[in-house]
Amino acid sequence: MTDHPLCPNMAKLIPNLIYSTILLIILSASALCCGCSTKGNDPTGGEQVQRATITLSRLRELCEVAPFTSESDLICEVVIIGGGTSLNYATSIYVKDEETCAEIMAGMRYCADIYPIGTRLRINLRGCYAAINSGALQVGLPPLPGYDTRPEAFAHQAVANLHLERTEIREEVTAQRFSLDELSEQWLNHLIRTESLQHSPIDPAEHNFSEYTRFTCSPKSTEGTEHAEGTEHAEGTENADCEVWLHIGRWSHLVGTAVPQGQLSISGILRREKIEGKVRYTITPHTESDISPTQN
Repeated sequence: MTDHPLCPNMAKLIPNLIYSTILLIILSASALCCGCSTKGNDPTGGEQVQRATITLSRLRELCEVAPFTSESDLICEVVIIGGGTSLNYATSIYVKDEETCAEIMAGMRYCADIYPIGTRLRINLRGCYAAINSGALQVGLPPLPGYDTRPEAFAHQAVANLHLERTEIREEVTAQRFSLDELSEQWLNHLIRTESLQHSPIDPAEHNFSEYTRFTCSPKSTEGTEHAEGTEHAEGTENADCEVWLHIGRWSHLVGTAVPQGQLSISGILRREKIEGKVRYTITPHTESDISPTQN
C-alpha cells in the first residue's frame, strides 16, 4: 500500500486499526457472555450474582460423613423459625429448609430482634464450618484447635453480616404438633408444639419456673397411648417418652413466678441437653405466649 502524502504511515495505521476493532468486538462479546452467566434475578426485585447453592438436607448428608467446610461462596436459603429473646436468652438462630432444620451459632443475645421469625435468610457458607452434634445440624465458624466438632459462634454482628444476609421476604411459620411419645432425634431444632402437659418438677416443693423445669403428660393424655412406631429416644433419659423439660433463661422475668396450673401447651425449638447428669429433651420457647393453657 502506498502512503498518503498527508499520512506517511498509512500502511501501518490501517492494519493496526483493523486489529483494534476486532479485539474490541471480542472483548465486548466476552463481557456479554460473562454477564449472562453470572447475573440472575433477585427475588427481592434487584439483580445479584449467581452463586452455587446447597440445601440443608444435602449439607446434613455431607456432615454425616465428616464436618463440612467451604472455601468458596456456597449459598443456602432458609427461613428463620426461632432465636434468642429476653425470655430464653438463647444465642442461636434456628432455621428451616423444607423438612431439615439447623442451628446457626450466632453467639448473640436477642438475635431474634435482628433476625425475626419468618424472615428468609441467605447463608453464605464460605469460611463456615458445619457438623452434626448430639443428632443436630450446627453451622458456625471452625472450632479452635484441639476442640471437638462444635462450631464456634460468630459472636459479633460484623462477623455474622459476612455470612448471613436477610431478605425482605417473610413467611408464616407454624409449629408442628407432637405428643411426648412422638418426640425423637429427627425433630431436633424443629419448631414443635406439644399439648396437655402437667408441671412435674423433680422437687415436689418447687412451684416456680427455673432455668429448666419438667413437664409430663397429663393423666388424661396418657390413656390408651402407644409408642409411635420407629421413634428413637435419647440414651440415658429416664421415662423419656412422657417428659420434656422447659428451658427458661435464668435471668428471664418469668423466673420466680408461679407456673400456670392445669394442662399446658408449649411451643418452641426442640433440643436435647444434659440436665442433672442425664440427657433430656428440652423445649425453648420464643415468647411468653408460647406457654398457654391447653384448649379443650
